[in-house]
Amino acid sequence: MNSSLPAKAVLLFLILASGLVRAQNPTYDQILIDFNRKSDTSKVLAIKLYPDVTKADSQLVHEMVARDTSLKINGSKLYSNPFKPLILSILCAQLLNISPQWQTLTEADREEAFHEMSAGLLGTKDFDNSSTSPNVSQTSSPQVAPAPAQDDAISQNNMGAMYESGQGAPQDYSKAFSWYQKAADQGNALAQNNLGTMYEKGRGVPQNSRQALTWYKMAADQGEVHGQYNIGVMYETGQGVAKDLDKALMWFKKAADQGHAGAQYNLGIIYETGQGVAQDYSQALLWYKKAADQGAPDAQSNIGIMYETGEGVKQDFSQAFNWFKKAADQGNAPAQYNVGSMYVKGEGVAQDYSQAFGWYKKAADQGYSQGQYNIAIMYEQGMGVAKDTTVALEWYKKAAAQGHPDAQNALRRLENQ
Repeated sequence: MNSSLPAKAVLLFLILASGLVRAQNPTYDQILIDFNRKSDTSKVLAIKLYPDVTKADSQLVHEMVARDTSLKINGSKLYSNPFKPLILSILCAQLLNISPQWQTLTEADREEAFHEMSAGLLGTKDFDNSSTSPNVSQTSSPQVAPAPAQDDAISQNNMGAMYESGQGAPQDYSKAFSWYQKAADQGNALAQNNLGTMYEKGRGVPQNSRQALTWYKMAADQGEVHGQYNIGVMYETGQGVAKDLDKALMWFKKAADQGHAGAQYNLGIIYETGQGVAQDYSQALLWYKKAADQGAPDAQSNIGIMYETGEGVKQDFSQAFNWFKKAADQGNAPAQYNVGSMYVKGEGVAQDYSQAFGWYKKAADQGYSQGQYNIAIMYEQGMGVAKDTTVALEWYKKAAAQGHPDAQNALRRLENQ
C-alpha cells in the first residue's frame, strides 16, 4: 500500500468507509453477500477493503455496481463497459459528496481530495486504510493534498467528469472542459471522447460539430467505444460531416463489436429499415437481441414488434408480450402502450381491461399521445374504469394538442354533442 497518501484523502476515506468490516481471506460468495447488504454508495469502498479479490471478481462487482445504480453519462445509460474509469470516477464523487466533512472543504481542497480518492479507486494509487496518517487525527484539520500532477491524465479526466456531472462539486462546464482538455492533449482516449461531447453540446465552449468529430475520431482511433459510436451518429445524421451511411455503419459495427448497446440497437434499425444496406430482418433481430440482452429498452420493444407482426420471425404473441413487458418495466412508453394493447386484445396474455388501462396510463403520463388517446376511449366507453365523459374529454384534449388526428376528431365530436 502507498504510505505516502495525502492526509486529507485518508481522512475522507476513513470517514466514508467507517462501519465496513474487513474480512479475513474472504470467499467470492462472502464478497457478494456483503455487496448485497451494503448501500449502493458504499459498495465500491466495501470491495476495496478485501485485499484478496481477484481482478476478474473486482470487475464483476464493479459491473454490478454500475447496473444497480443505473448510472447515466451525458444523459445516456451505459449498458456496456460498466467498469470504465469514468463510471468509477462518478461513483467516487458520489461517495465523497455524502460525507459531512466534504461540505466544509474549499473548492480547491475538494479537487485535491477527489483526485486522490478517484486515483485510489481506479488503481493508480493504493490506500493505506489500515491506519491513519501521522499528520491526521479525528480532531485535527485535514491536511492539504498536492494538486493533480499535470501528467496525470486519468485524474485530469476524472476532474472533468466531476465538474461536468456536478457530482462532488458545483457543476461547471468551463472547468470540466479545461480538465478534459489537459487529459485529451496527453492522448487519454476517454478525455478525447468527453471533449468531443463538450464541443458537440456546446458545454464550456461554443458548439462546434467539426471539433467534436475531430476529438471523437482521436478517441475512436484508439479503440474507445463511445468515440466510435459518436462518430457513427455524426455520419448517420450528417452532423459536422457529410452524411455517409456506409461510414456510419462501419463505426457502429466497431462499437457494437465491443458491446456498445446503443450501436447494436442502431445496427438493428439499419438492417430492419434497409438504410444503406440490403434489408435483413435476421441481422436486425440479431443486433436487437444483443442490445436487448444488455437491458436496452428500445431494442426490447422492437423485438416485441417483430414477434407481434411476424416481421422476420414466426409470429408469436407470447414472445411479443414478454419483450414488450421487459421494456415497459423500464419505463419505455411505446412498450407500455403495446402491453396495454395486448391486454385489450388478449394476445399473448389473458384479456384484462383493468391491466390495459394501467399500462395505457403509464404511457399517457409520459406524454405518449397514443396512450392518452386510448385512455380517453376507455373513459368514454367505461372499459376497465368507470365511464366518465368529462375525464375522457380531458385526455382527448391532451392527445389532440400533440397532433393526434383521431383524438382531434373525437374532441370535435364530443364538443358538438
